[in-house]
Amino acid sequence: MEINERDGDIDIVGVSASVDLVETNEGLVAIPRDALPPLTDDELFATVERLRR
Repeated sequence: MEINERDGDIDIVGVSASVDLVETNEGLVAIPRDALPPLTDDELFATVERLRR
């Protein structure tokens, strides 16, 4: 996350990861250039629930 304060407001922005697009038998896949921490089931479900509200 990138967090900035501007004119008394706080901006929170997700930082994107650099990826390479690779064609596989299943189709086009985005492969991160740098190692990323694994996404747990709990983090995924919490994010989905937060977005539904």
